[in-house]
Amino acid sequence: IENKVDCQGKLVRLLQDIFEVVTEDMIIHGC
Repeated sequence: IENKVDCQGKLVRLLQDIFEVVTEDMIIHGC
């Protein structure tokens, strides 16, 4: 169970990093 939670936490962090990059790209490109 702990391993699953750990994997989910890493996945959430990865998604947050991707979302931040996409958001920055949108702001830079004025979308």
